[in-house]
Amino acid sequence: MSALSMLLTPLQHSAYIQKLVTERTGHLRLELQRIETFLKAWSHDIGMPIHGMQAAIALLKNVQDSNDLINVLDILNTSCLMLNDIHSNIGDFLNGHTDTVRTENIVLATWLPPVVRMYRPLATAKGIRIDLNMNLDPAFTFNGDKLKLTRVISNLLGNAIKFTPDTKDRAITVRAYSKTNLLYFEVQDEGIGIPEDKLVTIFQPYVQLNTNEPGLGIGLSNCQSIIEQLQGTISVVSKVTEGSMFTITLPL
Repeated sequence: MSALSMLLTPLQHSAYIQKLVTERTGHLRLELQRIETFLKAWSHDIGMPIHGMQAAIALLKNVQDSNDLINVLDILNTSCLMLNDIHSNIGDFLNGHTDTVRTENIVLATWLPPVVRMYRPLATAKGIRIDLNMNLDPAFTFNGDKLKLTRVISNLLGNAIKFTPDTKDRAITVRAYSKTNLLYFEVQDEGIGIPEDKLVTIFQPYVQLNTNEPGLGIGLSNCQSIIEQLQGTISVVSKVTEGSMFTITLPL
């Protein structure tokens, strides 16, 4: 019993205890919400490397030459790296750390193409082409969190494939370029588009474009949280039946 509680009347003591219980209950509730948000985000994102591995295994059945095998190994390697980074982040979280930002010097030309290749088999199965345009020097580097950026690009590519109809001659285009001390990434599709009334809420948690599609509606919310952690912005322009373009900007 504290010295303060010994000086209080029974009524004051009861109110004091009630206040402590309310405060601690509030802290516990916030902590539980933080844990729930973290687990939902990672349970969503762990599906990305798993899908990549499944696509690679499917491709192995039709390997024709060494180039095909190298592409499959690239997909498997990228997927394994993502799983390893996810494991590290979960370990940090369980040890009491927040969702840590791990910055490193990233060579764009060696990081982005394997991420895009991981999604090509899924797109090809629907008759969709994925184009990658990098208007930057092959040696261009920038400082960032490779895992977090992979999660964002993967989310956007996965959504683009999901919401593009199974029709030939449709394309998804990924672009990377720099301008005025900013690094830009764009993911543009020719899918169903986003209704205007959904554009204002699309980055909020649990907002789903189509409730008949699998998913929790947290992917774009995760993307926005990650990009804000990296001091950047993410935006979207879209037109129903014509497609959408998501744009990420990061400081250099």
